[in-house]
Formats: sequence, C-alpha cells, structure tokens
Amino acid sequence: MLNFARHLACCASVAAGLLVVPGARADDNYPTKPVTVIVDRAPGGGTDITARMMAQYLSKTLGQQFIVENQPGAAGRIALQRLSASAADGYTLLVVGSSYTVNPALYKLEIDPVEDITPVVAISEGGLLLVASPKLEAKTLPDLLKQAKANPGKITSATVGSGSISDLSTALLGMMADVQFTRVEYKGAGPAMNDTMAGVTDILFSSPANAIPQVKAGTLTALATTADVPMPGMAEAPIMQKSGVPGYKVLEWYGVIGPKGIPAPIVEKINAAVNEMLKDPAIIATINRDGFVPAGGSAADFKARIANGIAQWTKVVQSMNIQPQ
Repeated sequence: MLNFARHLACCASVAAGLLVVPGARADDNYPTKPVTVIVDRAPGGGTDITARMMAQYLSKTLGQQFIVENQPGAAGRIALQRLSASAADGYTLLVVGSSYTVNPALYKLEIDPVEDITPVVAISEGGLLLVASPKLEAKTLPDLLKQAKANPGKITSATVGSGSISDLSTALLGMMADVQFTRVEYKGAGPAMNDTMAGVTDILFSSPANAIPQVKAGTLTALATTADVPMPGMAEAPIMQKSGVPGYKVLEWYGVIGPKGIPAPIVEKINAAVNEMLKDPAIIATINRDGFVPAGGSAADFKARIANGIAQWTKVVQSMNIQPQ
C-alpha cells in the first residue's frame, strides 16, 4: 500500500510539472505592465522622434503603454548608467543613436558597450550628406578632393564639436582620400550650417533632415552621401564610395538596447514587433522623410553593427590623437 501511494505521488508530481512548464515563463505574456523607453537625448531630435514613433506603434500592437522618458546629459552616459542599473526583464529599454559607437573611443566607460548590454534591434539608418558652400569653387566630390590636395589645410570643414559624427566623418575622409582639411568646431548643427551657407566654412557633413531643404533651396551644394545606397529625398546626391573614395561608408542609425541578460523570448518579441513596424507604409514614409531607410534585422545583426562601429571610430579617434576622458 505504501509503494502504491508513493507511485501515485510520483505520477502527480510529473503531471504537475507537465502542466506548469508550458505556461510558467513570465516572458510568454510580455508585456504585462508599462514599458519605459529611455532616450539619451533631449526632446525633438532624431533619437527622440524615432523613440516616440516606435513607442506609439508598440503600445498599440503589444497591448501595454511604452512610455518615453528623456534623460540627456554626458553624451548619453547618464542614460546608459540608468539602463545598466535596471532589471533585465524587458521593462526598461534605451533608444540610442550611432554616437553610441563613438563614445567608447572618447570616454572611459564603466560598462562594456557590447557585452554589458542586450542589443535588441536597429530601427533606421541613413548616410550623412556632404554639402558645400555655394561660394566654394568645387561643385563635385572629385573637384573637392583635387582642390584639397592642391591646397592642404586650406579647405575648412564645419563640425558639431570634437568627436562628433561630423567631425569624425571629416577625419575619415581625410584619412581615406589622403587629403587635409581644417576642422572648425561649432556648438550646434545650426551655427555650423549657417556659416557653411555664408561661406565662412567650406564644407559640412550634415544629417539629411537638416541639409536636404537647404540643398533644394540652393543655399548649399550636395557633394555626396556617405551611405552606399541613394538617399531618400536626395537621390541625385552621388554615393561617395562610387565617386572617388572607395570603401568610404558612414551611417547614422537608431536602435534599441536593454540591460544585460534580458531573456531571449522577450528580445525576440520586441525585435519581431519592430521589424513588423518597419513594413508599415506610414512608418516607412516617416523614416524616408528625414533621408533615412528602415533597418531592422536580428538582435545579432544589431550587436555586430555596434561592434563594427566601435572598431571603426576607435581607429579614427586614435588617428586624431584624442585621449579618452
């Protein structure tokens, strides 16, 4: 009788296990409460606009509110510290831009920017637009490089601060084309563009959203896009690597990361939802409006994008003799 009771208890235990396992994981029903989406920049910029577009879509499709919180400061490091201190449960995410891959070369970070996070998905990407003052003699990229080689250091490039994407893109062009520019630092994209339009500086690597209206108005000349595909809204801009600088490619992008250790099913659910979002014609039109295209792909793809960007910009920063702070 005792053995029979033990047999029944064993069977009950196995049956209970079979009943619990399929529905036991909390991540199967993710999200069950609001999700915080941190933005490491101030409201109104590209990172913020992209985050709010995604949050609105995911709130509708995943059935919980995705709430955007701006936490700018220290070139994104404050937001990153907050993220790393958050629980790895998928309820705190961070939308970052491509400057995330520049920071490791400029600053002494407290966390590994690849291994101490969970890459989730890339959202959008696009090349910069290399534009020139209408007063500059060169009207094409080959002419610019020819003029730069004939007059080392004479052509000035407006940049949005030391170590910014515009600054590093100028340095990378100088390295790859074997020319020398004099970089002129500004505290914002607006002043840099205004001085380039006025001829105070000669060239500028600009976000397409800022530059395209000025090119169409005739106040700037488009020399090239740094992407390897035509730019939405400015398809006539030559592709730099096909116009005199083979291999040159610089992309701005936005994507989502989380704290290290988010369970794979949650990562896959967010990733799949964002990839589905990027098929929506209205979303595509919104992204294209700023000269970008949908990115998407797997979490592994995004991890590789981050690692490759860090390697590229570290090499450029070291060539400029900038020491990490």
